[in-house]
Amino acid sequence: MKHAVIGADGQIGKLLTQELIAQHKQVVAISRQWNGQPFGPHIEYRTADAMDAKSIKEAIDDCSVVYSVLGLPYNTKIWQKLWLTMTKNVLTAVQQVGCRLIYFDNVYAYGLVRGPMTENTPYKPTAQKGEVRARAAQLLHKAMEAGEAKIIIARSADFIGPGAASSIVGERFFKSIVSSNAAVRQAEWLGDPHTKHCYNFSLDTVKALVLLGEATNGTYGQIWHLPTTEPITGYELCKLIGNQAHCTIKPRAIRSWMLKIAGLFTPMAREQAEMQYQVENDYLFSDAKFMQAFPIFKKTSWVEIIKKSLQQYQK
Repeated sequence: MKHAVIGADGQIGKLLTQELIAQHKQVVAISRQWNGQPFGPHIEYRTADAMDAKSIKEAIDDCSVVYSVLGLPYNTKIWQKLWLTMTKNVLTAVQQVGCRLIYFDNVYAYGLVRGPMTENTPYKPTAQKGEVRARAAQLLHKAMEAGEAKIIIARSADFIGPGAASSIVGERFFKSIVSSNAAVRQAEWLGDPHTKHCYNFSLDTVKALVLLGEATNGTYGQIWHLPTTEPITGYELCKLIGNQAHCTIKPRAIRSWMLKIAGLFTPMAREQAEMQYQVENDYLFSDAKFMQAFPIFKKTSWVEIIKKSLQQYQK
């Protein structure tokens, strides 16, 4: 039983590939190109272009489970141009081969949600990036409903932990903490630190993806929210981190108006501005369905999440 990872050189793709190897699976790592063998010599390395359905089909032809963890630069125009085509090509290839698909997704398609996001939350995107994600997800829903392929849409909240450098609590946030020896340290906080937010620990995320990949047929044809943390405010998280870093951390809020001004000069600030609703309102992500279906899954504690995050950025 071969497990193929499309986008194995990406942020989550690397962690997922490493987790599959650690669980002694037969792994096929797929990327547009490989320079050497970053995961060692005991797996297969194949190349494919997500904009070319034929090349994807050839890369996954003898695989049983395919994990699509593709990514693109954080740019709305690039997403609008490429994302739907990439999704169509992966879906087409999976249908032709007859293997299972785990499609890794985020919550952008939901838009602003008042209350917990669940697998039944309707798609009401409030940003252009969310509109792109919603169209791609709807394409998969149609294939699932028509019985054209065995598909799982696996959704994650914002990341924290190893491999989550570009997250709102990623490299920029943690570097400002670990690079100082002061008793009181200030860290930029995207949005309002009073609001509650859920996070997905990156290493729990890839373990959950593997678990879904090996689940029974009845698990397919559905959306699954991957294991998440309990809601926590920015102030509460900074206090937990400060306890381990032996300091006091004061979050400095970066608000929408600040991003809009910065966006006149910085493309990344401009791209983030439309997503500010996620960090200026409560962001509650429910994993109740997953945890009820897979009660054996043990989520990592906040103490361990923070420990691993600090270790990563102290290197």
